[in-house]
Amino acid sequence: MKAIGHLILSVMIVAASMSAPAAALEQNPKDSAEWWLSRYGAVSAKDEPLAVRATDVFSRVAAAADKAAGRLPRLLVIREKGDPWAAAIPDGTIILSRGGLETCYKGVTPERGDARLAFVLGHELSHQSKDDFWHSRASQAVQEFAGSGKELAAVSSYIQSTSDLGAGVHAREVAKIKELQADGYGIVIMAMAGYDPHDVVSGDGTNFIQDFVSQITGKVAYEDPEHPTPAQRADFLRVNLASVAEELELFRIGVRYYQQGRYEDAVAFLGRFRERFPSREVFNDLGLSYFQLAMGHLSQCDASLPYRFKLPTLFDSETLAAATRGKGDLSQASRCFQDETYKTYIAEAVRNLELAQSRDSGYFPAPVNLAAAYIMAGEPTRAMAAAETALRIKPGDVNATSAKAVALYLFGRANAIDTVEASLALLGSYAEGPTPSADALYNMAAFEQERGRTAAMQSHLNAFLAVEKDGPFAAAAGRLLGKQVPVATAKAKSAPKSPIPLGDVQGTTPKLLHAMAKKEFTLGTVQVQVYAGKGVTALVKDDMVDLVEMVVEKPQTIDAFRKAYGTPLRELRTPAGAALVYDGFVADITGDMVRGIAFFPRGGI
Repeated sequence: MKAIGHLILSVMIVAASMSAPAAALEQNPKDSAEWWLSRYGAVSAKDEPLAVRATDVFSRVAAAADKAAGRLPRLLVIREKGDPWAAAIPDGTIILSRGGLETCYKGVTPERGDARLAFVLGHELSHQSKDDFWHSRASQAVQEFAGSGKELAAVSSYIQSTSDLGAGVHAREVAKIKELQADGYGIVIMAMAGYDPHDVVSGDGTNFIQDFVSQITGKVAYEDPEHPTPAQRADFLRVNLASVAEELELFRIGVRYYQQGRYEDAVAFLGRFRERFPSREVFNDLGLSYFQLAMGHLSQCDASLPYRFKLPTLFDSETLAAATRGKGDLSQASRCFQDETYKTYIAEAVRNLELAQSRDSGYFPAPVNLAAAYIMAGEPTRAMAAAETALRIKPGDVNATSAKAVALYLFGRANAIDTVEASLALLGSYAEGPTPSADALYNMAAFEQERGRTAAMQSHLNAFLAVEKDGPFAAAAGRLLGKQVPVATAKAKSAPKSPIPLGDVQGTTPKLLHAMAKKEFTLGTVQVQVYAGKGVTALVKDDMVDLVEMVVEKPQTIDAFRKAYGTPLRELRTPAGAALVYDGFVADITGDMVRGIAFFPRGGI
């Protein structure tokens, strides 16, 4: 009974720390951005041009980072010119001093300074997402709301024993662990945002860490002479982060395989990376990979089913694009949806997308993709809820609205309720105007087709084809209209040349690889080697060069690249910008410029 009493009291304390008025708990004025603003003032772009770069870097890094529920991150650069430091505070603000900002850019190019700042901000955002302030709030709640007695003493002792509160040896050890975790996640977050970790963990990056470490990691953990000095800490941190940077190769390769449509390979690499860094981006990409596997398997049962509606996720495999023959038979669809392999894939898609959403309640892609997965899992009620969540993040978004309309329509069919008019009304405004939504028009046509209104279906499909002239959904629309619509193959006019030949490791390839640094990874029974040289990375799998990435020495504009290589198969959004996917290569877009190209075997999409 005493144990139960402790548990109940613990729950009460946590609830109090979460629900009590802010004024009661936030007694430390430094926990609020207003205190820092009133004491130091904010640095403006007029005062410091680097403040503009800092805002841009923060936007990218914050977009890639997990978020704590109810805490929206923002950056405040203060006028303080003293020691270079940064700090995360409980109200969601990241405080950066002007001195800290200048230190990131001191003696390096602006681009390398961006990368250094991205690491510092990623480190602090990690503290926010992991709620490293919990112990302080809970301890304060014990004192203010829990009364006194043995139960209080027991809970208070437990909080103290697991926290970094105070200046004792144990507190320092806990603080050190928190900082190591934040360092690890900081390097991952900066890489996901499109910055190079090697700008921090190698070359002159070692000196940067040594200059900055005593501030960003918190002095309390390092003032004890029994702990490492900042110089020793820098050496340890460099080695630790170098290991993290190596693991990042797995995530990047997984994303590349997803771009190519090689979803089983994407799952293998992303799944391995998830074991160490279970972030929202990894869960989201894994969920999408499983979703695509589910759609591919579904198409083998009935080629038309993946094209029944146009959901916010893309069905981008050529196998699916070619399989749009026949109108499909909805009376037989349940047999396909009950296939065990399909059910396994779609369940994994749902599970990973739910985890992505749980990591960051404000991360828009997760609920949109989750709505699509719920629809294909036969759960329209949950799909409507996911779409509503997305719309709370981005009110009026056409992708979320389209998913909501499809879910509402299917809810009506499942419960013998006429929801067609309500579903059409949701999409109506998006199907009009100078730039109508292809998704809205296609789904409106689907609703009309299934209730037997052929003329209305044809009208919507003709309008759809005026917007989306080719591709698998255009082919499906053409089939229903009795028209021949080509499936886009978007063969490039020409192709850039890979610095290392793809395929068998032979000819000049062994010599080229020998001159590069080599890392090996084991995924199940498969061994892969990643070779890294100056501006070039190559993946060797089963004694074949399967992927090559290179940095573009002279970045091109998107228009110039399209003019040279034609229209891509598709364009994918990334945290760093976008990716133009062609048959055989992908162009990485950052800041409206093509800054990198990845090569893979043609026909892989």
